[in-house]
Amino acid sequence: MYRIDDVSGVITDAVYDEGTEQLVVRRSQDVEPIIERNKAMANEGRKWDFGDDWGRLYARIPNIVIEQWMREDGVNVLALEGDDQGKYLRAKLNSSDYRDLKTDPGVY
Repeated sequence: MYRIDDVSGVITDAVYDEGTEQLVVRRSQDVEPIIERNKAMANEGRKWDFGDDWGRLYARIPNIVIEQWMREDGVNVLALEGDDQGKYLRAKLNSSDYRDLKTDPGVY
């Protein structure tokens, strides 16, 4: 089974391994366009303010990266609320591994 999500571009490939009798599911996503756009936005130096009622664009995180964090850290990033979510995301985005996810490097 091979499926591409029309919205996120996440590719799901599931193959049954007869030798181990296991279903192997692989998920991937081309994150390069997102990373390149984030870098361009960060270099433009704008605050990316969407108005008083909405907020500010701090980062764009590909779906596959969120899934990776959930697997590695055992944390449902999407279920965290308030300060817990903010602390978790700030720690991730301020690390050198994920700095290219930020659209505004001056925040936090």
